[in-house]
Amino acid sequence: MTARMRMMLLVGSLVALVLSLFITGAAANAANDDAKLQQAVPKALQGKCVRMSSQAVSGVVPQALAGLDCLDRGGDPKVDDVGLFLFPNKQALNRFWSGRLDRVAKDTGNLVRRANCKQNQTGVMDTANGQLVCYFGNSGDARSRWIDRDTLVYGALDTTWRKLAYAHDWWKKNIPVKTKNPENPTNNFLYLPFEEPAGEDWLTLMTSAFDHDRP
Repeated sequence: MTARMRMMLLVGSLVALVLSLFITGAAANAANDDAKLQQAVPKALQGKCVRMSSQAVSGVVPQALAGLDCLDRGGDPKVDDVGLFLFPNKQALNRFWSGRLDRVAKDTGNLVRRANCKQNQTGVMDTANGQLVCYFGNSGDARSRWIDRDTLVYGALDTTWRKLAYAHDWWKKNIPVKTKNPENPTNNFLYLPFEEPAGEDWLTLMTSAFDHDRP
């Protein structure tokens, strides 16, 4: 065997070793991510969640490391679907959440303000570890989205019901996070997806968007 052949075999062995270590590390990271997400699964949905493929996760929440899709078939008929997604850090979670609130504002045609979902109000509530937003889907179904900055989890609940209070109550019952001042949230705006209008009527203009009733 020539020196050149020995060198080629050595290089090939090193490349194979590096690839093996990379694959092993990636598999370990994926298992760790799945374990973290499983800890966020509500008791009512234990055994009903399936791991989403990386392609599926990137198509729904590109910034997430992993995702679970939980179908409550045969359980609560008002629950359509629950999704849980793990983020790599708080910065990525916060950036995603800001964009998610922007989408809620555009989808509903309303600005997102602080509100009390328990009282069927569209808007955002502060929680001990993050925030919760409640709104109506295009078909009038109640939905909620939330983040937990401690566990780095983003959650999504779609219901078949038309009451935001139900989406809130399901979240409160199943997700181990407490709200801050849930009975009396402030009326200050938490998030403004559009530029602030000029003039002295800024607050009046913003608040007027929420004076009408929702179905």
